[in-house]
Amino acid sequence: MRRGIYFRKFLLAVVCSVIFARPFCANAEIFDKENPIIGRLPVLEMSAVFSDVLGKLDEISWGGKNIATTIESIENISPKAKVAVTDRRIVVLSGDTIIGNWQRPQNNDWDGFGQIIVAIILKLREVNPELSNQSDVELERLVIDGMVKSIDSRGRYIHSQKEDAQNDPRVLTSLGIGGVRDTNGNYVINTVIKGTQADTSGLVNGDTLVSINGALLKDLSDMEVLGLFNGFSSGTLKIKAIGFDKKEKSVTLRRAAVIVADADVILMKDENGAAVLELVIHKVSEDSAQIVADALDRYNGKIKSIYLDLRGASGDDEISMAKMAGLFLGQVPVARISATSSEETELVPGGDAITKLPVVIA
Repeated sequence: MRRGIYFRKFLLAVVCSVIFARPFCANAEIFDKENPIIGRLPVLEMSAVFSDVLGKLDEISWGGKNIATTIESIENISPKAKVAVTDRRIVVLSGDTIIGNWQRPQNNDWDGFGQIIVAIILKLREVNPELSNQSDVELERLVIDGMVKSIDSRGRYIHSQKEDAQNDPRVLTSLGIGGVRDTNGNYVINTVIKGTQADTSGLVNGDTLVSINGALLKDLSDMEVLGLFNGFSSGTLKIKAIGFDKKEKSVTLRRAAVIVADADVILMKDENGAAVLELVIHKVSEDSAQIVADALDRYNGKIKSIYLDLRGASGDDEISMAKMAGLFLGQVPVARISATSSEETELVPGGDAITKLPVVIA
């Protein structure tokens, strides 16, 4: 069965290469501001969502996939559809009929690929009545589910608390900020995710939110605020906040797909100009242990010291904790697990330490 699927993919790619020179192959879908709604779908907003997802997947080296297999995964939303991505074309078939054929965008042109994805959806809706009844949000969910299916453990998507509780793997878009009410009812930012628009806009932990899209925070419930911060589609929000210096900050942010790893690797320099490797652990897991191992191996001989930040680490995986400790300590006992008052298991890492550099732990 699998061999048959691969053969059909190969055959479809061959067909694409044969018809390159035909007029039919000209770009069929170009979205612009003059035509933001096509077939009742907000094509520009949807293109932006997919562009964000592709860009973030690229940041984690596609999580074991690549741009071609990611785009081809869209065929899963329609049973009779086949999508083939070659070096030059992106072609869609319904049964034996070619229903879409576009020039492949340049590498890293995520906006171009995002528009192609929406163009594919539009073509599939024409031949699949069930898709025609789906909203833009539902279509985004279906496509993104396929795009990130089988993503490897180096990347994980931000989910709302509700989705996490339901163990739902669907991808949300996010502003990249979080917050809590203080004792006076003010909404204070306590999380700003690195690399997001919120991070680069100048918002920092401790800022007090005043309004979102003109609505005062005091008039919004916590669930309403969470709904504005996260969702299954992109959205532009105008935010006003007050900083520590009592000055007002006015920023415009767009919700986008965000991927965060279980650990961040930051190469810095100390006051003397020496290279320092900062390892920020967000979650103690096998993923973060591997990220740390890769970083130590990559920067071996290029750094003078290591800063290990465990202040925000969560997780209760004892085996992963032992693996991470072993990277610095080697094969020595690092913990004991007590099953009963008389039964204990000693955890000893299985490998040698891979660094002997000075380590500062926070």
